[in-house]
Amino acid sequence: LDIRTVNESAGIPILISAQANGNGDGSVSGVISFNSQKQNQRPGLLLLSGTVYIGFSSHCDWDPYHGWLIGYDASTLQQTVVYNTTPAGREAGIWMSGAGPSADEFGNIYLATGNGSVGTPGNESNPINRGESALKLTRSGNSLSVASFFTPSNYAHLENTDLDFGVTAMLLIPNSNWVVTGSKDGYLFLMDRNNMGGFNAGANNVKQTIDLGRNKFLRSSLSYYKGTVKEFLYTWSENAPLTALPFNRISNVFDLPNRTTSSAVGPVGNNGALLSVSSNGSIDSTAILWASHAS
Repeated sequence: LDIRTVNESAGIPILISAQANGNGDGSVSGVISFNSQKQNQRPGLLLLSGTVYIGFSSHCDWDPYHGWLIGYDASTLQQTVVYNTTPAGREAGIWMSGAGPSADEFGNIYLATGNGSVGTPGNESNPINRGESALKLTRSGNSLSVASFFTPSNYAHLENTDLDFGVTAMLLIPNSNWVVTGSKDGYLFLMDRNNMGGFNAGANNVKQTIDLGRNKFLRSSLSYYKGTVKEFLYTWSENAPLTALPFNRISNVFDLPNRTTSSAVGPVGNNGALLSVSSNGSIDSTAILWASHAS
């Protein structure tokens, strides 16, 4: 739309459609076609290097569906890239409670997926299917590939109990190699962007696991602020207090004993808070944490 007139540009709108090679759920003759009846644009948008990326999950968990990330040229809206999270499997929608994918200075894209196929039979680390996972995607031409990933060791339990991964954004801690995301069972995970931990049935190979408690489903966003001396990650899940977690640049972990919580009454039910920070640079007295949640 022309923001001066709100008129559509010539040749607009563009119907969203896509195809991916694979024999996954709903495929026909080795091709999976985007089905707008079953897919729902749940995450926000990402604008990166002239490409607008649109992510999709399910419409009411209505099979067959997949996670899709589809890129369009920001000037012409011509489709330039398509990624399917489970071309040889099922589901693995991109949700993240409405947050958009993240990107680093090298053009890598970070997103998390919910319930769905993990690897292939006998090889849960196969990148072709990546449900219940945090993903780092690298673009080459019109395709995206998994450069690194993390899947929690208890993904089957998460799947079976509707405590799925992929419920928060992938928050990149600025000027570092660290990224944070969470799961509906109440855990946040701090990971190295270059080696996110993969899958290990015996243990999670991540930098730090933060337990926010049960019944804290993390259907919310994360936010970050760096002040003059300290820096913080903020989280406000439903049934939980607003919490500021200090990040220690020496140990490269969160200083959990010195976390700060608020007594403000927060969200309950199936909705956490959406958070953002405004400030005049790192001047602490100007920093404001903004929160929006259902009453």
